[in-house]
Amino acid sequence: MQVTKREELVRLLKEYEKKQNFSTSLNLAKYYFTNGRYQQSIKWAIQSSKFDSSASEPWILYAKTKQKQGRVKVAIQALEMYLKRYKSKEAQKLLDNLKNTSN
Repeated sequence: MQVTKREELVRLLKEYEKKQNFSTSLNLAKYYFTNGRYQQSIKWAIQSSKFDSSASEPWILYAKTKQKQGRVKVAIQALEMYLKRYKSKEAQKLLDNLKNTSN
């Protein structure tokens, strides 16, 4: 039996109601990103970073979302801000890629 996008979203939101934590908020951010709902993705990526500011995944997802919106400078600034405090090969790789493509 195939689960519809709406059913998946309802499941994720119910899960977040029960467990307001990093992984459930990150799953919501990923869901919205995958489905092209970038404002919602940004909202949940920010929420995820509030649970764990050292985790790179929300910052990377935020930057990728900003890139999709055509806001590459904002994506670069976010990753630079993150990388001033924490190390992440994946975040650095995305930052380098964004800088190379924005020139």
